[in-house]
Amino acid sequence: MKLHRIALCSLFIHLPLIAQSITGAIGGTIVDPSGAAIVTAKVTLRSQATGAERSGESNEAGRFFFGSLQPGVYTLAIDAAGFRGLERTSINLPAAETLNLGDLRLEVGQVTDSVEVRE
Repeated sequence: MKLHRIALCSLFIHLPLIAQSITGAIGGTIVDPSGAAIVTAKVTLRSQATGAERSGESNEAGRFFFGSLQPGVYTLAIDAAGFRGLERTSINLPAAETLNLGDLRLEVGQVTDSVEVRE
């Protein structure tokens, strides 16, 4: 009976080791050339191994965050009205890490002409 209790206690001691997560996270801040936050920029994160995508928008401080990601290599694409798109490739996310990509500066986009046709 005593041996049974020792084995059971040993199982509960090691249980937290089994429950540890291997997922990671990627985040950053999207800013304009002056360093001001860009709000509601479309942010897409794609796994280079599986092609799986997750998307979201930057918040009122220009920040974005993708959590519960499997370790691997990712591509990040950012699009915002009035700015050139930005793509960052080969972002290596190790297990159980949180990567802060820092400030991602978008350049002002090209001015384009528009034509309105009336009948």
